[in-house]
Amino acid sequence: MKKVYLVMYSTLLLALACKEPKEKTPPSAEQSKEESEVSFQNVIGAYVDAAYFKKDEGYDWVAIKVDTTSYKNYALQVSIRSRNAIKKPTCTLDGFATALNDSTFEIKKDVGTLRLQFNEDKLSILKDSDEAALFYYCSGGASLAGLYTKLQQSLDTTQIDQRSFVQNLRYDTLFFEVSGSESDRKKTVCIKPAGLELKNQEVQMAYEGNIVDAQITDLNQDDSPEILLFIKSAKDHSINVQGVSVNNRKSMSLFAFPDGFSDSLLTQSYKGYDQYEIKNDTVLRTFPEYQNGTPSGATYTLKYTLIDGEAMRSFKMVDFAKD
Repeated sequence: MKKVYLVMYSTLLLALACKEPKEKTPPSAEQSKEESEVSFQNVIGAYVDAAYFKKDEGYDWVAIKVDTTSYKNYALQVSIRSRNAIKKPTCTLDGFATALNDSTFEIKKDVGTLRLQFNEDKLSILKDSDEAALFYYCSGGASLAGLYTKLQQSLDTTQIDQRSFVQNLRYDTLFFEVSGSESDRKKTVCIKPAGLELKNQEVQMAYEGNIVDAQITDLNQDDSPEILLFIKSAKDHSINVQGVSVNNRKSMSLFAFPDGFSDSLLTQSYKGYDQYEIKNDTVLRTFPEYQNGTPSGATYTLKYTLIDGEAMRSFKMVDFAKD
């Protein structure tokens, strides 16, 4: 009998060992997006100031659209728009917010930090935000600070600033307004410079999808910046890059960024969910590896540099690694 018990005990131990949880693979960007939507579902929506309810009487008003995002490690995407009067719209801002806790978030910009707090159906842009950030994105001395109420119905967009994306960028004494718009189902982004020595002429380019971010940096170390637009495809989960390079602080010209991979391994492994980082004079692009349509848990990191060309500057992939 002792031998029988010993065999049964050994069998039980083997069964328990087989049931030990396997090491979890990192969640895909798509899973992270779903988890984010669940976590912050209660704050998603459109919020308006008190003047919105008097919009038919000609009052200027401000609306804040809040949504989740899978871009980098941000929790929320925030878009602030106002009544599109004959003059410049009162307040305009596009940004991403990180979560301090379940109800408080921060939008960090070059001019300072905005603090947002949610409480049931209210959104407050707190006065203890950096003062410069509260006033910088508004005209006529207006401030973003205040209390906004969540709409239970659809936002009235007949009066609102229709630009899909707005970002103001600065490099030393050079300023650029980046704005996206849509007309007749055609999307166009316009980059308006100020401070160039020769030609302050705007550059327009067509794009497909949605602009999620714009950044300014000097990649080729010539004391003239590049403006990079990160554009999420409307068809899949890929993010592509478009933009301009400033020529000797005098004018702007388009650059080219690869829309595919020369290496077949990268082509087979790629399903989107790109993340970009500007590091020194390079652009780092990371995305999860897919095998047979499923994320493997590995990540590719690609490195691009900006090079001169006969017709235009272009980005060249100089290295890639798998982690």
